[in-house]
Amino acid sequence: MKKLLGIVILILMWVNVSYASNFQPKKFNCLENGSSIRTQVNIIKEYDSEYLLGFEQSDFGSAFSFMKINNDTLVSYSMEYKWDVVHISTFEPLKDNSRKLIVYTYRLTKDQLNEIKQLNSKFSNYNDIADFDLTDKELKDEIFILNKIEKILSSSKKEVVGDPLIYTCNISNEKTSTTSNYNSSLNLGENDTFACRKDGVSSIIKILEIYEDNYVVLYTKFRGNKFLNFGRFTGESLEFFSLEKTYKKSGNEAFLTINMLTPPVDEKLSYWLFTVSLTDEEKNELKKYGTKFDRVVSKISKFNLTDEELIKEIKLHDKKLEIIGNIINSEEKVQNQGMTSVTLICKKRDYSN
Repeated sequence: MKKLLGIVILILMWVNVSYASNFQPKKFNCLENGSSIRTQVNIIKEYDSEYLLGFEQSDFGSAFSFMKINNDTLVSYSMEYKWDVVHISTFEPLKDNSRKLIVYTYRLTKDQLNEIKQLNSKFSNYNDIADFDLTDKELKDEIFILNKIEKILSSSKKEVVGDPLIYTCNISNEKTSTTSNYNSSLNLGENDTFACRKDGVSSIIKILEIYEDNYVVLYTKFRGNKFLNFGRFTGESLEFFSLEKTYKKSGNEAFLTINMLTPPVDEKLSYWLFTVSLTDEEKNELKKYGTKFDRVVSKISKFNLTDEELIKEIKLHDKKLEIIGNIINSEEKVQNQGMTSVTLICKKRDYSN
């Protein structure tokens, strides 16, 4: 699901320096408005009064970014080639000891992607860099790359992907470091239960069984119905897919919902749901896989999946992820099949069954 929420979160950030800088302070803790998604922005090094190197540490990983300063505003570009998108991050001027970080995502044409892929930044393929110094030539190359991306994006048509992500970033007094101390994680155990709610919509998530430390059987409870699911989790997120069907005179319809639970902030977790309709071909693909889940139940019993059953469920999970990826990666599919989204805020609760 990091793959899907790469759409949600590749924000590049910054912080600390050797250059005598006017950009103060150097470190911010950022929280996405209305959710528990967070990231930390550090300024690692400033090369002159206009360009600097930033570093982001978030619940979804870390990354470096070469950035441009414009009237106390920072701008960076982050490519995500798997989904043919670019994320444009703008770090607004300091106001009342905080800054707004706004991230827009655009889908690019093949020509735009091919032109940008030819550019090779020193920082594009690193998670940990020992040497932040640039020669005069390397600095000129990085400036050229940033300006070239900016020119390509400003002179061509771009398709907006979703709403912008807006973060509020507060000053951090912690010592800046390029080694991660951002240890927020999602820890799950059997019988863990989460109550989720926002704008009158509510749901319950309960973990029933855990296999191989990162696969789970769970149910979601919505409007009194318990819906069984199979999912995967890491310290970064819990992801599972709900396949639901509706029956009409004109024919049956099927919908696939991406569910993602992210680590807590102040004991609150974000629960993201994205729903798409499926084509007949996609429905037929999923019919090839048997499953014990994707159904409403009134009574919960132990599953005790065998190794063979677990492998089958993992294959179905991966197939759903593949289908979702193909939809998201196609402008035509997104337009024809649609996508709706909801975000709920969850807290861990002590419920009886």
